[in-house]
Amino acid sequence: MASTLIKAVLGTRTGCVLVAILSLMAVLFIWHKLDKSSAVRTAVVGYVAKVELETAQAELTEMRRRRAAFEAANSLLNSRIEQAETQAQEAALELEYYESTVGEACRVDRALLDRLHNR
Repeated sequence: MASTLIKAVLGTRTGCVLVAILSLMAVLFIWHKLDKSSAVRTAVVGYVAKVELETAQAELTEMRRRRAAFEAANSLLNSRIEQAETQAQEAALELEYYESTVGEACRVDRALLDRLHNR
C-alpha cells in the first residue's frame, strides 16, 4: 500500500514538484538551524576582536599619558639639575674668592669675618 502511494505521488508531475519543495524546505530548515551556531560564533569572534581593539587603544592612550608625564618630570628634573650646577659653580667661585682674601698667615680679616657672619 505504501509503495503504491509512493508510486502514485512520484508518478505525477505535481507529486514530484511537491516532493522537491518539501525536500528543499527540509534542507533550508536544517541549514537554518546549523547556521545559527555559525552566526553565534561569528558574533562572538567579532565581539572579542572589538574588545581587544578597545583594550589596545586604552593601553596606548595610557602609555601616551605616562610618556607625557615622564617627559614633563624629566624636563623639570633637568632644569633643577642645571640650577643646582649653576649654584654649585657660583658657590665654588665665591669660596675661591674668600680663599684668595685670606692672608699668608691664614688669618681672616675683620671685613671677611663680617661678610661671612651676614651670610
